[in-house]
Amino acid sequence: MAQVIHPITEAPDRTLCTDCGISRSSDPKRCGRACQFIDPQYESLEQEIHGQSRTLNHGDGLFF
Repeated sequence: MAQVIHPITEAPDRTLCTDCGISRSSDPKRCGRACQFIDPQYESLEQEIHGQSRTLNHGDGLFF
């Protein structure tokens, strides 16, 4: 049977929207730069990564 490993100390309450890996890291302020829920940058990231922004009015844009 596997042994349960308990944390040495209780994790501090970060009072953020979620309990993700970034919020539990040594620098939780990175959430403001990394989290797309706190600071959504969908249009600029779509342009940077896919070379275009999402278009809902035709083609595959509905699924993009």
